Order: sequence, then C-alpha cells, then structure tokens
Amino acid sequence: MLFRSLLTTGDTSRAERALESLKEIAAQHPEMPAVHYNMGVAYHQMGQDNEARRAWTRATEVDPTYAKAWQNLGALSAASGRQDLALANYQSGTRYSPQNIDLRVAAIGAYRELKRYDDAIAEAKNALLINSKALAIYNELALVYIETGKYDLAKFTLQKAMQDIPGADGNDRVHAILGEIYYRLGFSGDALKSFQRSLELNPNQLSAMLYLAGYYLDNRAWADATPLLERAAGLAPNDAGVQLNLGIAYRGQGRFEDAAAAYKKALQLRPSDPEPYRNLAVLYGDYQKAYDAALSAIEDYRRAGGGPPAELDTWVKSLNKEKEKVERQRKRDEERRKKEEEEQIGRAHV
Repeated sequence: MLFRSLLTTGDTSRAERALESLKEIAAQHPEMPAVHYNMGVAYHQMGQDNEARRAWTRATEVDPTYAKAWQNLGALSAASGRQDLALANYQSGTRYSPQNIDLRVAAIGAYRELKRYDDAIAEAKNALLINSKALAIYNELALVYIETGKYDLAKFTLQKAMQDIPGADGNDRVHAILGEIYYRLGFSGDALKSFQRSLELNPNQLSAMLYLAGYYLDNRAWADATPLLERAAGLAPNDAGVQLNLGIAYRGQGRFEDAAAAYKKALQLRPSDPEPYRNLAVLYGDYQKAYDAALSAIEDYRRAGGGPPAELDTWVKSLNKEKEKVERQRKRDEERRKKEEEEQIGRAHV
C-alpha cells in the first residue's frame, strides 16, 4: 500500500497524505488493527500525539494482541515522563501477548526508570525463559546492575551474552554499555575502546555518545564532550538530560550564553526537574557574578524541590556576602573615580 512507503519517510506532508488514505480504509474496514496503528504513526509524525494515542488505543481495542500498538502507547507515556503509565501499557500488552519480547524489554526499562530494580530483574528472568537469545534483555539487565552498583555482575551479564548469542560481539549497544561498566570499574582505557567500538559500529549510537561525553565531562575535557552532546541533542531533541550536560560543557568552555540557553531548554523539556535551576545559579553566581540572577535561580530551585534547605540557606548567605563585597568595591571605585576627576579639575584651574 502507498501509505506504508509514505510513513517511512518522516515527511509531515507525506504523513498527511497517508492519513487521508488510511481514514478511507478505516471507514471501510474498521476491524483492521494495522490501519488504526498506522494512523497513529501518521499522527505522531505530524506532531499530534493525542490523536496518535487515540488511534493506537483503537488498534488495541480491535485486537488486544496487537503488541506494537501497546508498545507505542507506552513509549508516548514514557516520553511525557509518565513511566508509571508506560509500564501499565506494557503490562497490558504482555497480558494479551505474553510471548512478545519487545513488550517485556520495554517493561524492564520502565521498571528500571521507576527504580523498581527487583521487579526489573524478575521481568528479565521471565523474559529469558521465553527467549534466552534475546540480546535486548541482557542489555537491560546489565543496565539494572549498573544502576544498583553491581558492576561485576553487569559485566558478567554482557560477557555471557557475547559468548552465547551469535552476533552479540558486533552489537553497538552492547559495547556502549560495556564501556560504561569498564568506566565504573575504573578501567578507563578499556572504557574508551568500547565506546569507540560502539560508535564505529553505529556512528549514531546515542548511549555511546552520552557515556563518552560523561567520561569527558568527568575529566573536564569540555571541548571533547561538546560535539558529542551536540550530536546527541540532534538525535534526541526532547531529552532534557542531554541539554543539561550540554550546558555544563558550554560553561566549562566559557560559553556562558550558550550554557544558559541549554539549561533553559532543559527546563522547557522537563519543568519538574530542579537541576537546571541549580546549574543556572552556579552559572550566574560563580561564573558571571550576576548575584541577583543567581539568588533568584536558587529560590526557583528550592520551590522545585531542590535542597537540602540548610545548604541552600548557606549558599544564599554566601552569595549575599559576595554581592555586598562587590557593591562595596564598586562604591570605593566610584568614589576614587570622582576624587580623581575633582583633582584633575582642580589642577586645570591652577
């Protein structure tokens, strides 16, 4: 069908054309879940996510076993920061399609995002009983072990996958995650090799870019981190974490206006996150000496849930002292300038 080729282009105008064809088909064959699913894809490409959600929901009503629709519903919820709703979608899909590995992998990721690590591990083990060769399960399980500080177990998990699953050694995501494990274990050389290997296999491997950028940020190699994070921002324009780290990289290079813009973009993408406010306060106070702006950012940080309160109070007091010190120096400089001008005028009249 024509709409299939139109929906693979990412072109909004072509998605609109596909949608018109799909609506006609849906009117004639409302019982076809694939039609509703592809309508959701078209709506999503057009930026109409509410309509996409309705279309994908309709696909699941027509055929509850239509796993791709459940997965996309979950992805929409996750993109809006509602991992709890995303998990509910994945679980609903799994009830109707218990053998679907993609849904189970997505559920593991949602559990991990919610920091429900025991549930994530249990889900991974159940998924491996269904398909012990599914590499994505091992990747998600390794990430759970990384986040819980079990780096040796994470390393063992990926090494087992590389040993048992054909082609795993050539998987870009495996090498990206393995690089992060090496870095956490203190093997920086091995970490760099793994990150580079991942990007050789896939130059657009987002995780490898972010892990490698994190390595550079930790080592204050701002100029090395910046192009990676800029590329990552192009690939994931709605990722607030990328913007936050990009702001840190810009700040390290003295690109203060760019840093402020990145922090503000992070706030737009994730308004509930207090961290951009804290970074703005550091930028304004420590780097630009704009103390009023820094104090305002601290209060925004406090209102957004940042803390602890005692540390914020100490920070505010310190900034006020610096502000007063600068003001006193400004007054002394002004008085000295006026005195010099008066002396010059006096000498001119002699």
